Amino acid sequence: MAATPDVEAGKPVPERGVSQTGRAAVFGEPAEEVERILRCEKNYYVVLRCRKDTSSGEIKANYYKLSRLVHPDKCPHPKAADASAILNTAYGTLSNAIKKTAYDAYVDDINVDAPEGMSYAEWEASNAMHQVRIPKWLEAFLRIPGAGLIVALILFPLTLIMLALLLVLAILCIPINYVCRCLGCAPPPPPPGAGDDATQGHAGMSAEEAAAFAAARNAGARRAPPQQPPMQA
Repeated sequence: MAATPDVEAGKPVPERGVSQTGRAAVFGEPAEEVERILRCEKNYYVVLRCRKDTSSGEIKANYYKLSRLVHPDKCPHPKAADASAILNTAYGTLSNAIKKTAYDAYVDDINVDAPEGMSYAEWEASNAMHQVRIPKWLEAFLRIPGAGLIVALILFPLTLIMLALLLVLAILCIPINYVCRCLGCAPPPPPPGAGDDATQGHAGMSAEEAAAFAAARNAGARRAPPQQPPMQA
């Protein structure tokens, strides 16, 4: 029976002939490593000959060994620069805890050993932002000539009504806030440095880490089963 592919170790061991990862990894000639990296460019674990539980020190050691082999200044292979770029991206992702979490979510969604399919950069971009999906009936309606004008004519008076209501509420709330301050029952001001959840969640992150964090969070929310309403007694 043929061995099943392992997303952390690449193709089946009997086919690939490589069973060592991490500190025990064995590397071939520079040209062989260039071809191997290009062949499995989406699977960063295979690129660096490591697993999900490989220590950061072993990942760094493998990165330095491979970097010396495939660096375009030392390797005459015509695609050495491409392999070196893939290697740098793989190490930059797996050596960062936030990016590694996002990459592991990508591995759960995509078959990284398949030649076709979405790359990690494409997956991250598609999951970094919440995608707003228009209902099919509304999309079909908007395709009708003149439908956009009809919607605008309907929404314009509604917008004016909403603005008028907001103005009335603002006028009514001014004396209420004033009375609350006079009576000393106004809510206390927020503590210094307090921010919303989004700001706190991305505090201290770089732009790349924030995008990876958002992609992993949104992918996890998409895979989570829908919550069932509580049972009535």
